[in-house]
Amino acid sequence: MLREELSRTLSENVLICLRKIIQSIELHSRDLVKRVGLTGPQLTILIEISNKPGRVSVGEIAASISLSMGTVTGILERLEKRNLISRHKHNSDKRRVMIELSDAGRQ
Repeated sequence: MLREELSRTLSENVLICLRKIIQSIELHSRDLVKRVGLTGPQLTILIEISNKPGRVSVGEIAASISLSMGTVTGILERLEKRNLISRHKHNSDKRRVMIELSDAGRQ
C-alpha cells in the first residue's frame, strides 16, 4: 500500500483526498437531513441570520457565506415555505429584501 501511494503523482493523491472529503460531506449532509430536516446550506443560512442583529439583506447573507444571490434566494424560498424565516421589503429601498428568523427558525 505504501509503495502504491508513493508511486502516485501528487495530483492523483490530491484527487483521491478530494473525493474522500466529498464523500464525507455527502454522508454528513444525509445525516443532517435525517436528524434536523435541513440541508447543510439551509442550516448555514439560518446560523448566519441568527448571528446578525435584526434583519439582514439577501446580499449580506450571500457575501458572508460565499454563495451567489440566486442560490441564497432559492434556499430562502424553501426556508420561508417551512416558516423558518420571513422576508420583508427594506423601508427605504423597496428593491432590497430583508430577512429575519421566525420563532420556529430560532428553535
